[in-house]
Amino acid sequence: MIGGGTGVRGRLRQLLGVVAVAAMVGTTAVGCGGSDEESSGDGTVTLEFAQWWAPELPAGSFDKLMTEFTAQNPNIKVKLLSGPYASTKQQLVSGAASKTLPDVVGLDGAWVSDFAKQGAIADLTALMADAKYDSSQLASQIQIQGKTYMIPVVNFVYPLFVNNDLLAKAGITTPPSTRTEFLDAAKKVSALGGNVKGWALPLDTAVPNGVQNDVMSWVWASGAAC
Repeated sequence: MIGGGTGVRGRLRQLLGVVAVAAMVGTTAVGCGGSDEESSGDGTVTLEFAQWWAPELPAGSFDKLMTEFTAQNPNIKVKLLSGPYASTKQQLVSGAASKTLPDVVGLDGAWVSDFAKQGAIADLTALMADAKYDSSQLASQIQIQGKTYMIPVVNFVYPLFVNNDLLAKAGITTPPSTRTEFLDAAKKVSALGGNVKGWALPLDTAVPNGVQNDVMSWVWASGAAC
């Protein structure tokens, strides 16, 4: 995702360039926070890029991408802020609260709604329009109330695995393709009795993995961001 604070409109084109590079290897999104980029007397701009991808990729591969990018854009330098996922998340959460995020950040899609509500990330729809950037070049955009706040650098397929024999026993001839059909199929399968249940999720407020992994994937697959 690209988002931002002070001076972000003036550097949108530069940030979009960084996004293009990150899209080759990223796992979620790129964004920009509320910190000011460093500028030198010759017009060179240094952008801080916080992410956890560099430590997870083969040694030097992410730095190589940044080197290729800066070679093509000599007026832009990239300062990588790399760390494990957990520590990166904590730093970004703290930065969002104080509006001191780096210029470009890798984000988990689950954080976008909270960051947008805090005003820590920018409305990319307006920024892309100001920069006359053709958003149709993007494979997808994560939006909240019609405004883009995140640009995924990797898009995933959300498969539905089907037990055809079980569905046939419940009188279902075609796998569900909508939530309404899914709910109807779940009820019919549950009506078979025994140990068969149409849909069972372990949901616990202390351990929210069930919600994020089993519920939010349906929401994101439907095009929503929160």
